[in-house]
Amino acid sequence: MPQYRILYLKDSEVERFRHAAPKDKPDQLSLKHYDEVGRIEAPSAYSAWKELQEHGAEEREIRPMGVGDVFEVEGEKPLLCHFWGFEEAAWRQPGENPFAGRPARTDQAPEMAQAGTDSSA
Repeated sequence: MPQYRILYLKDSEVERFRHAAPKDKPDQLSLKHYDEVGRIEAPSAYSAWKELQEHGAEEREIRPMGVGDVFEVEGEKPLLCHFWGFEEAAWRQPGENPFAGRPARTDQAPEMAQAGTDSSA
């Protein structure tokens, strides 16, 4: 049975996460926004989540697992808890540019957009 590392989103980040728009790509997580609160052995992430509701959380003296919190099994991608279930995520590496690979902005001022056109024709 897998052992899940339990990582809770810090209180200072919860509201920001809950109001963020859904993403097309996997979420990029930053370790500095999480606190490890323990481990739990369960047959699946959903079983572990269920165990961490109500009495299971009380027994461990932690809050129930919620949106923005993470389960991690060694050697696998972290599982991020959303309103609709769990999704694989990735840890953002220090120094990695989170904007790399995004398309360039297309909302340039009209004079900038026309700068490359030949007006003498």
